[in-house]
Amino acid sequence: MEALMVSLNAVIPFVFYLAVGYGARRLKLCTNELLQGMNKLVFKAFFPLSLFWNMYTMDPSIEIDIPLLLAEGASLIALIVLLMLTVPWCVKENPRRGVVVQAIYRSNCVLFALPMAEVVMGEPGKIYATMMLAVIVPILNVSAVLVLESFHGEGLTDPKKLIINILTNPLIDGIAVGALFFALGIHLPRFIETPVKNMGSMATPLALFILGGTLEFSQVGKNLKCLTVAMGIKLLVIPLVVTVITTLAGLSDVVRFTFFIIYATPVATSSYVMAQNMGGDGELAGQFVVFSTVASALTLFIWVYAYAALGFV
Repeated sequence: MEALMVSLNAVIPFVFYLAVGYGARRLKLCTNELLQGMNKLVFKAFFPLSLFWNMYTMDPSIEIDIPLLLAEGASLIALIVLLMLTVPWCVKENPRRGVVVQAIYRSNCVLFALPMAEVVMGEPGKIYATMMLAVIVPILNVSAVLVLESFHGEGLTDPKKLIINILTNPLIDGIAVGALFFALGIHLPRFIETPVKNMGSMATPLALFILGGTLEFSQVGKNLKCLTVAMGIKLLVIPLVVTVITTLAGLSDVVRFTFFIIYATPVATSSYVMAQNMGGDGELAGQFVVFSTVASALTLFIWVYAYAALGFV
């Protein structure tokens, strides 16, 4: 029941931000033009600051488990490659292909995986999840650029353009600068740290507010099949496969659960912002964020209950 409450405590604020945005748009408190402008601001300023802060404030005292991190990174890359090869067979439109690939592999790890790992597995779970995020977050964001660029315009047929787009992507720049500051031990003065932290913390609430304001439920019907299949794979099939593999590999309970929770969380909010700004189907990306966030309150509870019943936690 405690795990369910953690999941609900993470989900309900998301739903609240979405509802406020949806209500503000319907009450004409903001225009579509304003929302689109705010969307660009979040993509180019607030999310980069958030990612910079995550890298800048990493705990240097954590003992790094290199084999575990390599295994997690390799498993994520393998999943992305598999999706890049299979999704185009099922989804015909390029703007939708990149969005579907992202929706299946890209999780909201920071807001869901960390608290769930700590509540269910205690301090060891928190430590393992924190270590994994140091590897997962850069892979998630770099791969997201690659995925969206590969199905947009000239895509991967123009390597020079692709490299330029990656290097100039605001999210990648935020991670790179944060990692550089962390590696070199560069410390910002407090009067700079405070606004950077506060502006970075605005990224997710603002993105969800904008998403709620631009969401059109009348358009859900045409995407219902795609939403149902992709979210079934993400929230049910992949967590099951990960559980089976980690069990057969003989991993400890805490490592097994940490692997599982990285994949079982809902679609990352930033995937909507990136899709909107990089030629993807923003409407579909937004619907993935909304429905996976709400559905995860139930699926995460079911999974934690199953893990407890099997004696894994």
